Amino acid sequence: AFIAALHTLCKAGDNIIMFEPFYSYHQTICTQFQIDVKALPGADIGETLDMDLIDAQVDSKTRAIILCNPNNPSGKCYSKKELIAIGELALKHDLMIIIDEMYEHFIFPGHEHLSLASIERFKNNVVTVSGFSKVYSITGWRLGYLYGPAHLMHHFSRVHDLFCICPPAPFQHAMITALNLPQSYYD
Repeated sequence: AFIAALHTLCKAGDNIIMFEPFYSYHQTICTQFQIDVKALPGADIGETLDMDLIDAQVDSKTRAIILCNPNNPSGKCYSKKELIAIGELALKHDLMIIIDEMYEHFIFPGHEHLSLASIERFKNNVVTVSGFSKVYSITGWRLGYLYGPAHLMHHFSRVHDLFCICPPAPFQHAMITALNLPQSYYD
């Protein structure tokens, strides 16, 4: 899902903004596609995003902001205020926000996960990637998903088809069962 989003939205020579510390996979995929990474502070627990610094890093080749929420490896959950500020910056500069929400059910006490895609104003600028690996303890299955603006979904599907036609059918049926687990499983 991440590869499909990145490959659809960016091309070689573009750049993206990511917040440190970040999951090295995100940077490695960018490097493989020759997309430059502008690494900025902002993903440590207790750290506040410096929106002026982020805004100053946007240039004509910036295509997206990559956000991991909750963050891997720090565990930081971005506040609603921070998410709105990132969304407003994306609107201002016509950027996409690719959000990895793989850890949405793994949060520290006293924190809450909010998906930026749930805020109507930003829906057309947000692509959410996630998966089943962590919450269902099936990392080797490599099952994930992506959702975003309707006009981009066909493009994501075409790119995804180049890298992975589809997961094995038994895995798909297992995930349908898993998605019907009671809330107590997630709690």
